[in-house]
Amino acid sequence: MAVGLMTSCTTATHKKPAPTTYVALGDSYSSGEGISPFTADSNDQQGDRCHRSAGAYPSDAAAVLGFAPPLFAFHACTGARVQDFYSANAGHHAPSQLSWLNGQDSLVTVTVGGNDAHFLDTMATCVAVQICQGLWTNQVDKAILQLGDDSPTNMLSLARLYGQIRAAAPNAKIFAVGYPRFFPVTPPDQCPTGIGTTFVKDQMIWIDSEIKSIDETMRVAATAAGVAYVDAYDANRDHELCTAAPYLNNATLSRSVIASSFHPNAAGQESLARLVEAA
Repeated sequence: MAVGLMTSCTTATHKKPAPTTYVALGDSYSSGEGISPFTADSNDQQGDRCHRSAGAYPSDAAAVLGFAPPLFAFHACTGARVQDFYSANAGHHAPSQLSWLNGQDSLVTVTVGGNDAHFLDTMATCVAVQICQGLWTNQVDKAILQLGDDSPTNMLSLARLYGQIRAAAPNAKIFAVGYPRFFPVTPPDQCPTGIGTTFVKDQMIWIDSEIKSIDETMRVAATAAGVAYVDAYDANRDHELCTAAPYLNNATLSRSVIASSFHPNAAGQESLARLVEAA
């Protein structure tokens, strides 16, 4: 009888644990825009149009942290905004990003906010004219303030979004990953954009200051929501634009790769991955 009881107890207490998953969400800095080829389910001909790359930091982190497929769920999407976490992204044929989360998830990473802060349009202006800060400062600053506004009715609140991620994946460790600055701490007087124009010093200082501003907004929001923040502002240190071996792509006018402009290259994504892995 004692043996029977022991067998019953052993059977009851040694259940196979439920699988846990790493879910990578966010925008083009998470998806690996600019590092082709993209996965078959995320190119322009098949599936969605989110341009996910095996060279993106989530793919690297998944391999190092032991989340082999199918325990790695990669759903970041180029062009994603905060609203795309709550509703489908029709332009990229992608469902809401929150819909990918559940109680079996053990790790979630997310980088988002740059598109809401008009960074794409701002940089498109900055490569063309050297007075871009005068044209964009008010709009960018206003957008960043809205991302930091945690009032209950603000659907663009990062704190609200991080809280929704926590609610959808209650058993996961959640990491909000910031953006790296583009230029050296002390930039040169001029820096080539990659398309025959140049950035000037004041312009570069302003661009980096806006990246610092959104990163700080992300940090404060993460703290308010009870999730971890990964500070990536210095991820490109000594490898910024204007250096010998930059971790970012310059601007390009090539239609086929224009989206790669000012996105991390393979080395830049690897640098982000090391920060996430350490966190």
